[in-house]
Amino acid sequence: MRAVCRLSPARHHPSLQGHGPAWCRALSLAPRTGMSRKTCSYGIAGSRRRGGHDMRHHRMAHAGVLLFSVTGLLGMGLTRAVPDPTPVLRPVLDPPLASPTGTGPRALALGDFDADGRMDVLTANHREGNVSLLRGLGDGTFAAPVDTATGLMPTGVAVGDFNGDGRLDAVTSNFVGTVSVLLGRGDGTFTPRSDLAVDREPSSVGVGDFNGDGLLDVVTSNSLSDSVSVLLSHGDGTFAPRKDAPTGTGPFMVAVGDFNQDGKADLVTANFVDTVSVLLGHGDGRFASRVDFRTGNSPYSVAVADVDGDGALDLVTANFLDRSVSILRGTGTGTFQPRTDFHVEGGPYSVATLDFDGDGKLDLATANFFEDTVSLLPGRGDGAFGADTRFATGDGPYAVAVGRINHDAKPDLVTPNARGRDVSTLLGAATPSASVDLTEAPKPAMPGPSPE
Repeated sequence: MRAVCRLSPARHHPSLQGHGPAWCRALSLAPRTGMSRKTCSYGIAGSRRRGGHDMRHHRMAHAGVLLFSVTGLLGMGLTRAVPDPTPVLRPVLDPPLASPTGTGPRALALGDFDADGRMDVLTANHREGNVSLLRGLGDGTFAAPVDTATGLMPTGVAVGDFNGDGRLDAVTSNFVGTVSVLLGRGDGTFTPRSDLAVDREPSSVGVGDFNGDGLLDVVTSNSLSDSVSVLLSHGDGTFAPRKDAPTGTGPFMVAVGDFNQDGKADLVTANFVDTVSVLLGHGDGRFASRVDFRTGNSPYSVAVADVDGDGALDLVTANFLDRSVSILRGTGTGTFQPRTDFHVEGGPYSVATLDFDGDGKLDLATANFFEDTVSLLPGRGDGAFGADTRFATGDGPYAVAVGRINHDAKPDLVTPNARGRDVSTLLGAATPSASVDLTEAPKPAMPGPSPE
């Protein structure tokens, strides 16, 4: 009888990342039963130089239960397994693919703007006063950009159907105190912009139904005036004049979620003074007075997701000066527990959430502006995260978006690179297999042969 008894390299070899104690027990499996353990390889970026990146190391990480099948004509069966009570899988990304945009893209949104079933990318180009639409080709690459004018110095972009025609529209926040509404034609082009006034120096824009009428409204965070501006939709692509609500000092980004589970949209802003401001919605376009919660140093963005699986929305901030992310676990009542911080080496500007490794637990992705990388932090499912793994991007990634760019089952990342004229697409990589060694083991008592 042969059994899988060890991995090569060994479980505690320096080049292999393992978690938790190992133990073995006998299992009875039918011949030719195909079972495999999730195993992934990830690269550690070495020195960066003009024209490329050196990859100094490659590591293997494994988690869960080892179930390599080595059965075949001789009827060899798997008799040992190595389960891990707290598995952490390392997400993997392919090297970045560069696609041109306008100059200085600072924000982006994903969507199918030409109704061809492929994911497209829309960037807000701060230095040019326009957006670039990159139509997806379905393989991780994009067609040449098509530009549409916006207000001056767009700082953010969001998408939705603002006039009810079933086509994706876009809205940008512009540094000069306006938003630009671009109605989509459904073929990858937009009608000329319509500008609406908001408070001073809007730094981001989001959408949500803030008055319960089934129409998408617009909200901006206004970094100079310490406020959010809400514009309620008429349903035809036009909006009512803004209504402002105060936030903490220097709100750099706004996000939308239902934090007290009353069915009404609430707001949260990431503020430069190391706080987030939570504004609970009344359901009529108005909001309660803000309540502030502490974060790490200089949060530049905030994401909303249930990272601990308890059914209540949590907050995740990217803290640039702290080189960290802060997790504020929601109670489901509109309040949040004190933060827990996790280190991110690159100094994150932006954060997004998704299950990158397919283990059913939310992971984090950050865009690290000065290091020209993205970091992936594997989630443990309880609000905690493993160490970050970094992957190279273009010059100055200012934000990060998550979607399926090439139609496979793995999530991909896209960053707008603000010091350049492009976006970086990092496709989710296939999971490689680890090598196994076969050694003799005593044959345990087994039931009769299983049918083929």
